[in-house]
Amino acid sequence: MAKTHTELLAEEQTRLETLRLAKLIGAHVTRDGTAESPIQGLYFNRYSRTEPSDYMHTMQ
Repeated sequence: MAKTHTELLAEEQTRLETLRLAKLIGAHVTRDGTAESPIQGLYFNRYSRTEPSDYMHTMQ
């Protein structure tokens, strides 16, 4: 079944917001490794090089 106009718009908005978030994180996490954020308990991990088998999404 084809996606509706609303679904396509939502997907595009999600893509744009994901890019925006990645740019914000990239501006503050300038090297590989784990970086603490100003929010207690929130950390960012940066990897310059990954392999497909390395992909893992986590949240603490």
